Formats: sequence, structure tokens, C-alpha cells
Amino acid sequence: VNGTRPKCKSLLKEKDFYIKAMNAHATGIILLDDTPKSHWRVSSPYSAKITGLLSSGSTELMKDKNQRKNIPFLLIRESDWRKFDSHFAYLYENNKNIFIVWNNPTDLNLEEVFSCTNQVKVKIGNENSKKYPRSECLEGKHLYKNGSLSEKICVTGRCSVFGQDCPHSSFDSLRDFSVNLECDSLDETSMEIVNKESTEQLQPDILWTAATNSNTDYCCNNDNTREFNSTFLEVLGSGCFDNWRDVKRTLDRCSFTSWVRGKCAKENREVYRLCLVNDGGCDNVIREYYNTLCTSDVILPHCRNSQTLCR
Repeated sequence: VNGTRPKCKSLLKEKDFYIKAMNAHATGIILLDDTPKSHWRVSSPYSAKITGLLSSGSTELMKDKNQRKNIPFLLIRESDWRKFDSHFAYLYENNKNIFIVWNNPTDLNLEEVFSCTNQVKVKIGNENSKKYPRSECLEGKHLYKNGSLSEKICVTGRCSVFGQDCPHSSFDSLRDFSVNLECDSLDETSMEIVNKESTEQLQPDILWTAATNSNTDYCCNNDNTREFNSTFLEVLGSGCFDNWRDVKRTLDRCSFTSWVRGKCAKENREVYRLCLVNDGGCDNVIREYYNTLCTSDVILPHCRNSQTLCR
């Protein structure tokens, strides 16, 4: 309830406003207060202003108490909430939720609050590089050798009480922190692999195949023993492999990500997974993918009878 708006002020003065809020199945009431600092009274602050709450101490409210629990009421001073006015507007315009925690903010599981973004760039490389201080938060998606694809969300916190910054001792842990999220359910996403040091997108390497006695930037991995037959292989980056036979031998010890459906393009969709290879100090990514129609999950046998085999 925005106390600066005339309609909201009238609403607060309506008889049995609190009961009406309960009947509307509200889970709580938050008042964005506009009382000037000179009128703050800790002992009896709102007897005249929030008559709709006080008048709800009637017999009707007592009856209602026997049927269901009361809902919480939170008042926020204008000198505090005005600092975050633009945040409230952003949440409203983007249909986002606001989370309220009683007493200890660390009780909130931030992994349930945040989700992986639509950021398409995925970084590989050593996060402990001397180029980046320990204090710097490396935000974004990261691919690891164990097959995990995670995203680090960097969070900056701000606290205000009675218009003043909160004491350092009670808020330091929430001033700057990060949350690591596992991105295991990405969909409609076509990711770009970049090196963390240069941020340049890794391009497919050109390797030799004995099948055609030539160099190609892909090979066909036809394997009838696997569920996902007729797949293409690409190696993003260079320095790890000389030929496609070595790439295929590496597949058995590869820890792949889960399959990710890419975006539709001209009635076709790529479904792919990624494996980070950093043996001997090189940083390459094996990208295995197949194609489907946008309206079906059936694998299109593009590699059937192909001569560009991984050997």
C-alpha cells in the first residue's frame, strides 16, 4: 500500500480494512509509509492514520481469528523505501517477485530466488587466474571438466534503517556476495563458448580424417550402440587434437553436459551437449549435436551414409 497516493490513504481509513485484506486472500500487508520524520512516534505512531487496522479489533475480527491465522503487517519508512523506488518499478514492469524474510536475511535460499539467465556466452579457463583478483566476482556462465554448466550471479546488497545505512556488523556478509546456480534445464538457447582470458568466441578447429583423407571442421559419429545416433562432432578451439580419431577416442572419458535444445532456425533445431577438454594445458570444447524438426524430437539422420566419419 503506497501511503503517498490519495486512494491508498483512503483505503487505510476504510472500516475493517484488515479484514477485507484477509478476505481478499492477501498473504501480508506492506505499507510504504509517508510520515515525515518529525512526526515519528515510537510509542503510539499510527492510531489516527491506520484506522482500518485498529477498527478491525471488533467482534468480527475475533470471530475470524478462530477460523484462520492473522496476516503479517510491515511498515517501511519513506526515507528507507525511497532509496529503492527504482527497484520496485523494475520488479513491477518485469513481473518479478519481491521476497520478504523475517529477521535473518541469510535464512533465504538464494538459489530458489535466482535462475540462470539467457546469457549465451559460456566461459572456459582457469577462474583462479592471476589476472583476476580474489575479490573480483566473475559473473556469467562457466563450463567445467566434470560436465557441469553453472552461472555465477554477483549480488550487491544495500541496507537502510530510519534513512541511515545499516551498521556494518549486521550487514557486511550481504553487502557483496555471489550465488552459483546449476544450469541443468536450459532450453531454446544457442550458447557461444569463449575463453575467459580473451573473451573471444572459440571457432571450430579443422582436423584430419582418414575416412576422406582430408581436413574438415566436423565429422559424423555414427554409432548404432548409442541412443543418440547420427550426431555431428565439432572441436571448438585448437591445440588439443590433430585428427578426428583422437577426438572420438576421447568421447569415452568425456563428462558431457546435459543435452540442450537450441533455437529454431528455418524449421530445424540443433540439440547439443558440451565437453571441456583441458589435457596438457589446452582448453578445447567438444560439441556433439544432432538436428530435429522444430515440431518433432525425432533425430534427423543427416550423418547416415556420410563419408566424413570420425576416424
